Amino acid sequence: MARLPSCLAAINLHPFAHQRVSFPALSTYPYRQTVNRSRLHCTGTRLPKELGRMVDWTDGVLAPQSVSPHTKTKSAAVLRYWDRWHQLRYGRPLALAGKPPQPVAPDVISSFIDDHLATVVDGRLAMRMASEISQGLVENGYNSRTDCPAPRTTVWRLLVLQKAHRSLELPFDYGLVVNRKPEIYSAWEAERAALGQSAPTIMSASNVLDALLSVCDGDRDGIMDAALIVLLSRLTPRQISALLFHELTPGTIFWEGEHLDAVELKVHIPVGDFQAFQPRIRFVGTDAVMIKAWGAIREDEVQGNDWFFVRKPRGNSPSSLNEKWITRRVRMLMDRAGLSRPSGHARDPPWIRALGGRVP
Repeated sequence: MARLPSCLAAINLHPFAHQRVSFPALSTYPYRQTVNRSRLHCTGTRLPKELGRMVDWTDGVLAPQSVSPHTKTKSAAVLRYWDRWHQLRYGRPLALAGKPPQPVAPDVISSFIDDHLATVVDGRLAMRMASEISQGLVENGYNSRTDCPAPRTTVWRLLVLQKAHRSLELPFDYGLVVNRKPEIYSAWEAERAALGQSAPTIMSASNVLDALLSVCDGDRDGIMDAALIVLLSRLTPRQISALLFHELTPGTIFWEGEHLDAVELKVHIPVGDFQAFQPRIRFVGTDAVMIKAWGAIREDEVQGNDWFFVRKPRGNSPSSLNEKWITRRVRMLMDRAGLSRPSGHARDPPWIRALGGRVP
């Protein structure tokens, strides 16, 4: 069974329960009204201890990027990780943290990859970096839950650095990252195989969604991508392609003394016994804000009984999303987020839904 939003965790949703679910009352509001945008800043992000004396150099680096607050917060945390790693390895701040920001040299990027490749130490997976650097990162709140971050984490950190260079119009060795990306995955798989860990890494729905949302831009397409990813955690591409604008109800719920953003919909093409039993689906908190952001855009475009998702209108002929287009789009986002299979082949949208829901 999918993990539930915290505000619904106490409700019995067993498919064979005798009574249907009683949701907390939904107060409807326009898509443009969100009660707690600050949730975008904190979802899933565990900030390092050193940020008590918050460094602000990342604000200037990220300022040119047109991205959501959620993405900006995630990217800032990654850039601070780069800076801390650089200081521990080279004894000076990252070039990008300077005034003005300078490009990070290719040999530094290559060293970063070298340090984060997987190896085996005392029968456990670990990074190849010097123990002093690894310990220094842990003491600053990084990598505290694992001795060796998964390949998708390293690829994502490289992606954030790449986007920062692009937005500042600084040179960046894109070929270096492209050429070494397979090595990151192959080293991970080889060392896991040496330990007899042939099973794929368990990935939580929250981590997957955060990784995908981090690569969504702040323009119309990026906002649509974010809403699409959130809905794919609970719906199939076919169900999403059939969604009409009026079938989603934006609003808020009041739970434990707090107003939470919410979006509710009813599934008309149920998949499986659970959806057939409980066709009402509710997204709460950050996930709801993501859907509302796209709804606010569609609110200005919608005419009559229109689709909830449409590609950017060309002239007067907007095109609704179909299953094939959604699959291609999600594969592209997964590849960008470093969530492809070690073979390099992208995963399909049902993989997101198979992970279940997440706590917003």
